[in-house]
Amino acid sequence: MKNKIAVVCTNYGSIKDGIGDYTKKLIAHFDESKYIVDIYSEEVIKKNKINLYFSFKMIKQLKKLYINSLKYDFIIIEYPFNEWNPLIIYYIKKIYKKNKQIILDLHEYSRVNQLRRLVINKLVDNSEYLILTKGEELITNKKRYYRLIPSNIENYFGLLKNTDNNFVYFGLINKNKRVIEVLEAWKEIKNLKKVKGLNEFYFVSSSDLNGLKERYSNVKFYNSLYEREVSEIFYKCNFAFFPIEPNISEKNATFKTAMIHGTIPIGKFDDMILAEYPVLKKFHLNSYSKAEIASKLIEVSKMNQEDIFTIRKTLYFLSEKYSFESIKEIYIKIFSGGNE
Repeated sequence: MKNKIAVVCTNYGSIKDGIGDYTKKLIAHFDESKYIVDIYSEEVIKKNKINLYFSFKMIKQLKKLYINSLKYDFIIIEYPFNEWNPLIIYYIKKIYKKNKQIILDLHEYSRVNQLRRLVINKLVDNSEYLILTKGEELITNKKRYYRLIPSNIENYFGLLKNTDNNFVYFGLINKNKRVIEVLEAWKEIKNLKKVKGLNEFYFVSSSDLNGLKERYSNVKFYNSLYEREVSEIFYKCNFAFFPIEPNISEKNATFKTAMIHGTIPIGKFDDMILAEYPVLKKFHLNSYSKAEIASKLIEVSKMNQEDIFTIRKTLYFLSEKYSFESIKEIYIKIFSGGNE
């Protein structure tokens, strides 16, 4: 017999809303032969705070869920919502009185403001299970489970043994990204005909690319690709540039995107990453100077392809914890009555 699951969030499936996008990707991993999933969601656009306080879109969904609540084995609430109406507490409390099997999945609790925390504390009181981002904590006697923030781009293709060294940069262009130094280093090295072993550089960004295409003709620029297209580029790249200041931490979503594709990141890693993944010490930069980036490019161009693929396989398998499949397993544990 299939388990019946209700899922509550704002902006389900919207790529403009991190939690809405997360929720759809998570549910896609639930086995349809074992679970029937009903979605309770509304599109809620952030216009201003007053608009969000007096929005009744999610209240309408919670009223509907209250009427149907007894037909579900579990109710999943992905919070925070975009809607801030305090009546949310009232209706979730009513639902909890009818059906105690509420799972509250909290996203980055440490980053929400004090008012949101007061709301969250009330929601925790009216839920049976709590899922937190790893490293965060709440004082509660509720059953707690911990997950990592997953990659925002899923791997649609697996792991490819490349015969060429392709490179990728994926992300915005802003003051915290030293992308010009990377582009200048690539241009300089590619102009040195004697340096072999460097094939293509794919630059993927939703930022304005005007001017860059003309200055760096030996780089393939892409703007606003679909997720599957981004995954395909990572799939065929051995290396990914991460010129992030002050350094790259495990919270960086694009770092996880590289890892789950088995694409070797290059950049300034923080101590925690280097401790957890010693193999990345070889690809660590002390600075984002053009000279050091160029030197690293020459170094990796000389690496044996078998050695590169061995490293990529190691990262690929270690990165399973960043996948939605690993988060789904937490839910399966709860559904089956297991303990953390």
